[in-house]
Amino acid sequence: MPLPIGSLFNNASTALEASRVIVAGPAVLHSITVLNTSASNLYLQLFDAASLPNEGAFVSGDIVPINAGQISGFDYGELGKGFANGIVAVLSSTAGTKTIAGAVGQFYPRYRV
Repeated sequence: MPLPIGSLFNNASTALEASRVIVAGPAVLHSITVLNTSASNLYLQLFDAASLPNEGAFVSGDIVPINAGQISGFDYGELGKGFANGIVAVLSSTAGTKTIAGAVGQFYPRYRV
């Protein structure tokens, strides 16, 4: 099955960070890989938002645990997953609400607009 019409982009980290606004507008996420460089297990949280949500925000999007020193993420395949408002990725110390971690992650997303 061919990729949907539209060019694929990336907005990869150039330094360690706790979150990343991947795109501030409607987009389709195809994949995201995140490196957790901390000594603690963290959670990758995805938000349908154009900017970083407030601390304690409820996560209505996808969540995946990332063990200390490990790489993990999401792969939504060729069709991807649509985000109406934007795509924000956060490393959090808690699963269900945003409790932002320090600048310990590197984010590698692939998306289209």
